[in-house]
Amino acid sequence: MSEDGYASQEEVEAAMRALSDVDHQKLVVIAHFWHQQRRGLSQLGIDPQELLSEAFERTLDRRRRWRRARVTLIRHLDATMRSVSGQMLAAAKSERGGLAAVHDRQPAVSTLEAQVLARDEIAAIEKFFSDDPSALRVLRCRADGKDAEEIRSELGLTKTEYATICRRIVRKFINYSSND
Repeated sequence: MSEDGYASQEEVEAAMRALSDVDHQKLVVIAHFWHQQRRGLSQLGIDPQELLSEAFERTLDRRRRWRRARVTLIRHLDATMRSVSGQMLAAAKSERGGLAAVHDRQPAVSTLEAQVLARDEIAAIEKFFSDDPSALRVLRCRADGKDAEEIRSELGLTKTEYATICRRIVRKFINYSSND
């Protein structure tokens, strides 16, 4: 580790090789979370796996330096995906005059590959939230593109109940990414 607290290239590569299957599952869930938070990404043909790949790439090529002394690699990749997702949307809006102009962009992966990735992501999220069926139902509604009011109506939730579930979801993601 360098004197400024950032991981060296060798440390980054070693830490990425050392990620377990559970760590990868955490990262897939986190990528899906940021993809859902930035709803316009789907319109751009960007899937959660692209966010995760971009986070790895930016960390490996040191465009995003990992301050190893302060955060875990998973927390760093989480923050990188948050940043990347926002940058992708901002770039699309400025280049194309808004998201409406990019509806017709083709996905970067084949339909079959996208279906396999989607099944894997859904399975990871269902496993991750298997102990919280209310949160899982809310996430499924979000994945269907429903807004808060539609979700509350469909699931029979009050504003307070819905807000509580959303906070629980966010806490679970944060705790999962920080328990590396």
